[in-house]
Amino acid sequence: MILFAIILAISTARLVGGPLEKFQYPGHLAPGSFDGEGNFFPLGTSMDGKDMLEAILYGAGYSIWLGLLTSIFIGILGMSVGVFLGYQGQKQLDFGLFGLISWVIGLVLGWFYGFGLRKYIIREAAEEGILYGLLETFWGLVILVLLVFLFSKLGKWLDQRFKSSFRIKVGEGIIWLLQLLDSLPSIILILSLMAIFRERSLILVMSLLALTSWSQLALLTRGMVLKEIQLPYIEAAKMLGMRDIRIILNHILPNIISAVAVVMALLIGRIIIMESALGFLELIEGHDGIGGMLSVARKHSFYPWLGQYPGLMLAIILILIYLIGESFKVFGEGK
Repeated sequence: MILFAIILAISTARLVGGPLEKFQYPGHLAPGSFDGEGNFFPLGTSMDGKDMLEAILYGAGYSIWLGLLTSIFIGILGMSVGVFLGYQGQKQLDFGLFGLISWVIGLVLGWFYGFGLRKYIIREAAEEGILYGLLETFWGLVILVLLVFLFSKLGKWLDQRFKSSFRIKVGEGIIWLLQLLDSLPSIILILSLMAIFRERSLILVMSLLALTSWSQLALLTRGMVLKEIQLPYIEAAKMLGMRDIRIILNHILPNIISAVAVVMALLIGRIIIMESALGFLELIEGHDGIGGMLSVARKHSFYPWLGQYPGLMLAIILILIYLIGESFKVFGEGK
């Protein structure tokens, strides 16, 4: 965990530092070489004249932060839906007519105000630095979730105010859709959706990664919540008159958070792998991650260091993320 934190800190500093400096001899300096000006390149230079060490740190920061920010959104969405499905069951998922209409309106407006109007802001931020672009994308996701939540509350109030008698049961449908989404190959689904949208922007990639990855966490959370609510202490808490939100926050979440943390750690690794695969296939516009570096190395096999060191960094990152997940698992079992 300490090594991962060191890599994250160094790569983040390199990511925030701005564009990489190009030197005079692109692609021709092997690891451990000096150029004519006395600059030392411990890992050689890339085909466009960048220091490979700095390029790898920059790409590692790109991939790690994309995985972290996407996983944060997936964690919020997946845990919220999973807890809701597990604790409230079908009863609270029977939308009234106003509730369903308001939810759809909130989803459309959230996407419009979160990404439609802000796409140029996100694009300009990404040009200044990929970390800034990822943060602006994250705020777009926050706007989306907030508007969906507010319009859902409005729809619920309208149903109570006008006593809407037309009910639409969607609880079983949501669970069925989650199971269907979880059974589909994520990379194939992402490639199909990218072909439909005909766009290769970072925003679309993050959205598709989140769309194809949150179902597993939601189903896992739902299963753990269903197990927890059968235990005697939950029944005792209900008999004492504790509110549902207090039961969830004080009793259910602390008992499932370690298992969720393990899944979240593995999910970060999964997202990094898929992002690197898409970058390797050159399907992300302006991609500076490790996948893009491996794609360049594939075309220039005479310079092996172009692919060896980025691949090694990717392997180290994934191993460290796996070990962090295992440490969460051990901590949870000990607790």
